[in-house]
Amino acid sequence: MLIDLHGNPAELSPAAFAKAAVAAGLDAVVVTDSNRTDRLDDYLDALEDAGVAAYAGVELTLDRGTLVFIPRDLDDAFFDEVWPQSWTLESALSYVSKFDGILIGGHPYCRDLGNIFGDRIYQVKGLAALEVRVGRGKMQWDNMADTAADRLQLVRVGGSGDGKWVGRAATSIKGDIETQPELVEAIEARLCWPVEFEPLNEPRDRSLPEPSRPSFGPRDEGGEERPRGEHRSYDDRRSPRGGRPYGDRRSFGDREKSEGGDEGRSFSPRRSMGERRSFPGHGRNDHRSRDGGGRPPRRDSGRPPRREH
Repeated sequence: MLIDLHGNPAELSPAAFAKAAVAAGLDAVVVTDSNRTDRLDDYLDALEDAGVAAYAGVELTLDRGTLVFIPRDLDDAFFDEVWPQSWTLESALSYVSKFDGILIGGHPYCRDLGNIFGDRIYQVKGLAALEVRVGRGKMQWDNMADTAADRLQLVRVGGSGDGKWVGRAATSIKGDIETQPELVEAIEARLCWPVEFEPLNEPRDRSLPEPSRPSFGPRDEGGEERPRGEHRSYDDRRSPRGGRPYGDRRSFGDREKSEGGDEGRSFSPRRSMGERRSFPGHGRNDHRSRDGGGRPPRRDSGRPPRREH
């Protein structure tokens, strides 16, 4: 069974909406008007007259993101409900808790929809499914939605979300659905998969994101990156605490002389390995005396002299 779980008619009339559903080859549509249910009856009747199974839901437009609520049972209380026109995530979850049904998260990354969750989708609790196909936008956004659904362990579904896009994306449900409770149970049982139909004359954007170019140059105090090839002067490289400039590799004696140190003190450059002085009792030159004498005589070991044969 091919069904659009997010069939928002938007500005289409009931007759035009039913005609678009028939042209798309849909078996059923869940009509989800934005923050209202008082005009759903006209669309449900038009779909049934056109031979398309019709179910009801409501689209909740949040400050960031969109939710689709599908009730388990349709009664007068649902159709007569006066839904608020502005929502936060917390208020929407609290409001629908008084109804029995399921929540579907709208496509969280398709920027063509305008109002999306983004990574905030990972903070939404109580979802039964996630819309990962809407038939438009970049394929990269669909891949990001697939990743979110897998990590949150949600059922992946598809829907148009707008009357002029009916038939671009839908959901395939195993078996035949005849009533609203059976539809909700099939989604809860994870017996559904997202489906997308791409017109040949309007291919989707399959380009990969360009990797961001890394920044190698240090930043100024204002946080802006300096142009490549521009170097700071010697005075600008001084440390924030007033110490010596960064990268100053001069010897200690040279720095003291240049910075006005004690003139009476002498600073000799570091000697190489061959010029180091030797002292008795220190290191490998402990056999030499202070006056530079040669090797001392060998001490008697107490053994008898070696005989010649």
